Amino acid sequence: MTYKHILFVFLTLCGGVLYLFGAEWVLEITPIYIVASLVFLLKKQQFSKKHSTILIAAGVIGFFSEIIGVHTGLLYGSYAYGNTLGPKLLGVAILLFVMWVFVPISMYSLIPHNTKWLPFIAGAGAVMYDIPLEHFATRFGL
Repeated sequence: MTYKHILFVFLTLCGGVLYLFGAEWVLEITPIYIVASLVFLLKKQQFSKKHSTILIAAGVIGFFSEIIGVHTGLLYGSYAYGNTLGPKLLGVAILLFVMWVFVPISMYSLIPHNTKWLPFIAGAGAVMYDIPLEHFATRFGL
């Protein structure tokens, strides 16, 4: 883990703490922070055409699974997105595509690549990241 990773985690935690102490503007800059975080990770990693295709596919599949979820309640249960994450397509914030790409890249950047367990560790890490994220998102109407 590099100092950039530590800075990223620190800024994320600071945003949460600021919001808890009344800084509601933190929610307003959430979309900017998410996109900036993805750009940071993309600059750090170099992906082959194959990996890039897989990441884009993850974003598209994830986004369409969100559309199915919002409209049917299947997959993730009954839910709806608020307006904090910006413009929506078919009831789902377009930024969710970015999130479905961001999470795998985050896990990939944190885990040593010399292990055959990479897919399993990355998957477990993504779930551990998503559980508190979903709680936060639901609580604050994201």
